[in-house]
Amino acid sequence: LGLWLPKSLINVAQWFFDPGIVVMHFPRAGYSKTSKPLLALTIDDSPALEFDDRPADVCCTEAIRKILGRYEARATWFVIGSNVCDDRHRLLRSLVAEGHELGNHGMYDRPAWVLKREEFMKDVASAQAVIESCGGGQRRWFRPGHAAFTP
Repeated sequence: LGLWLPKSLINVAQWFFDPGIVVMHFPRAGYSKTSKPLLALTIDDSPALEFDDRPADVCCTEAIRKILGRYEARATWFVIGSNVCDDRHRLLRSLVAEGHELGNHGMYDRPAWVLKREEFMKDVASAQAVIESCGGGQRRWFRPGHAAFTP
């Protein structure tokens, strides 16, 4: 599902958030130090478990990793902490070793806006601990559950 909003509306929404923490838009084209076109690729609900409970070496997360590797492409994988169990730890460690980023998507796939502040903070911290146990830990990206939260 794509959503287009006028830039002026996005700029208004950004006023409600610290731009050092939540970015609603990206700098103008030409901001990059390279002449190549840039694309930010993000993978949601990683590693696949809710809809793909096959072993990690044949699951869709592994298939995507292999395709990206063929093209020397990297992505940011938004990790749901509770999906990282059994052989999924090894899979995430391999993603980090190959230069992919791990972003925090909370411990469980649930709407962030329904959580009380303390529960929200615990959810994010628990998922971050899982990410760090897999070699990630940049604390650079967070995607709230169900893609929305209240200011």
